Amino acid sequence: MRAGIFPWLAALALSALAPAFLIAGLDGETLRLLPEATAFALAHALLLGLPAAMLFYHLKWTGVAAVLAAAFFIGALPLSILTYPPVDSQSHIAGSAPLVVDGVATWAGWLKVMQFAGLFGALGALGGLVFWLTLRLCGTIGQGPVRRLLGLGLASVGVLTMVAVLASLQIR
Repeated sequence: MRAGIFPWLAALALSALAPAFLIAGLDGETLRLLPEATAFALAHALLLGLPAAMLFYHLKWTGVAAVLAAAFFIGALPLSILTYPPVDSQSHIAGSAPLVVDGVATWAGWLKVMQFAGLFGALGALGGLVFWLTLRLCGTIGQGPVRRLLGLGLASVGVLTMVAVLASLQIR
């Protein structure tokens, strides 16, 4: 296994860009949400994803299944905790189903939380998969020299894209 800092930085940048591009693309109009989505995803990846990835690397848990499970959990759990209950009022209704009645969550409320957690978990899994693929292509978690060169080229493009997106935050 080859360990250098550049593949890790590139993996961090690309793993934040993938869900950010997806969220910005779902906006429907333009990619106007890209800088904010990238900043949010990068902070999430840096504070939660990178420490988990380094622990997994140290423990040699470098299989894609372990990465996807951890990344889903990392994407889903923090925002689910921070956003539940759905509102601060005594009762809240979405459609025809009450989410919270007298401060107590209903089944519809729990379903809403699980949908929210599933969405952010899927975004986390996407970021984790991109992180894993970047490290794999760069040879950090086991590939040959030809793929390593291809991976480093891809990683360079990812880092430059991240710099451009974050620079656009400063221009606004």
